[in-house]
Amino acid sequence: MGHGSRIGAGQLSKIACRLTAHSIARLSDQNLLKTLSQEAESFWPAKEANLERMGEWLVMAQEPMERMPGHQQDLEPLRLKPRPYSEADRDRDTAALREELEALLKFWQTLPEDQRTREDFERQEIEAAISERRSRLQERRTWLFTDSGDTTVSASKSTA
Repeated sequence: MGHGSRIGAGQLSKIACRLTAHSIARLSDQNLLKTLSQEAESFWPAKEANLERMGEWLVMAQEPMERMPGHQQDLEPLRLKPRPYSEADRDRDTAALREELEALLKFWQTLPEDQRTREDFERQEIEAAISERRSRLQERRTWLFTDSGDTTVSASKSTA
């Protein structure tokens, strides 16, 4: 397509159908391979009586196994991008920090006024802890990805 050309509705529909078919094939292969893996475990201990079933199994497994590298290649870019960070994720990530901050603020408020205004090490430590927790509340703490088994995994930011 040249610069300025447009994709028509018919072309979009065809592209969507191909993508859907590809997605279905990928999921179908994945499910088939899970089933075949479970079936393979029934071959052990190895017995001569299982040779015919093993041969049939090898034939059935060959095609989906040959397609797996392509499926993995298609999925890899998606796995490199984190899933969206929702308010629920933020709430879960910051719950402990909010509790710590609340406890520090309560402690700070219970101090007599002369202790809150004094220049001493303990006051500075408390102020630094409050400031640090307020800052951390603004940071994203967890990134959710999809692993090779298409399940959600998370990577959390260190709190140290």
